[in-house]
Amino acid sequence: MLPDQLPDPFLVSRFAQNDLFGPVTLCAGFDGGAWRCEQLAKHLTEWVLEFSLRSSERELIPLGKIISVVREAASRVYANDSTSRGEAGELLLHAACRQEFSTRQLVARLYYKSSLDQQVHGFDCVHFRFGQGQKIELWLGESKLYSKAASAISEARKSIKGHLDRGFLKSQKMLILPKISDEDKTLAATVQHLFHSNTPIDEFLEAMVIPVLIACDSEGVVASTAVCSNYISTIQAEMVDISDRVRSGSPFSMLRIQPIYVPLRSKEEFRKAFGHALKGLQ
Repeated sequence: MLPDQLPDPFLVSRFAQNDLFGPVTLCAGFDGGAWRCEQLAKHLTEWVLEFSLRSSERELIPLGKIISVVREAASRVYANDSTSRGEAGELLLHAACRQEFSTRQLVARLYYKSSLDQQVHGFDCVHFRFGQGQKIELWLGESKLYSKAASAISEARKSIKGHLDRGFLKSQKMLILPKISDEDKTLAATVQHLFHSNTPIDEFLEAMVIPVLIACDSEGVVASTAVCSNYISTIQAEMVDISDRVRSGSPFSMLRIQPIYVPLRSKEEFRKAFGHALKGLQ
């Protein structure tokens, strides 16, 4: 989708990003004294078409079939994630990268995910953008939706370490390359050299940016009924702590990691609301 075709923004970025790849915090806010849980869940469903369908599929949708296609797309997400609702975290990551960092999706997540072995956990998003000096950046991300920040951070770091394995990267390059061509021929011509078997893994790693989205229960959200100074100072401290812990130590401090924090009132409450919102589309 072109920028003017994206869903209207919902999450609010609360703090200026002072440095390249500095942490960002995206907040759902409050309404009538309550955290906007159901509203956030419904907003995520607006991304379902782009998230689950290839560009070639979206371009061929006749006006008279839009509703049925939306239902089919929601069914794909719901069936793929009927127990854990982990797709909510992946949709959050997708929306954040698209709207906050102007990335483009290289491969529809569910199309990519359907080709993965059940024992293999691939990237939670496969995006790209032109960075400084018009250099291609591959945004290959991680999303973690947990109750506790510590658990989300630990799992994110574990996943990143696994994804830096050269054997894993080689297999992912082979898997993703033909799918890029299925998405968009022009797009494929721009980035496919990075996925070619003859391209060194080092060159692939140089282009890699790792957006890491942590969505977890927040003391700031739980203790607040509106956006106030207490709320702002608390979630800012949470954001800095999460960012520092995600990026600390080797090899993380040497990687281009983009921390994204989404504070929740309750991960379980949000997970259930997302499930209801998805089911309501079917």
